[in-house]
Amino acid sequence: VAGALEQALGAADNVKLAWKPVLTVDVDEATASTLMKLIDTLDDDDDVQTVWGNYEISDEVMEELG
Repeated sequence: VAGALEQALGAADNVKLAWKPVLTVDVDEATASTLMKLIDTLDDDDDVQTVWGNYEISDEVMEELG
């Protein structure tokens, strides 16, 4: 696949493999708030390179957390 894309579109600036969950979990406002705090804490840690999750937060909940 990478070779075909490179031929069609040219060389990529960067390429990485990303895990996409098959099963996702809808998260309510209280859980989303806690989850966002955890992700922020992990994001601030210099030793953490990437954080993956299988959660779904609705646009309405994200606006409430805004």
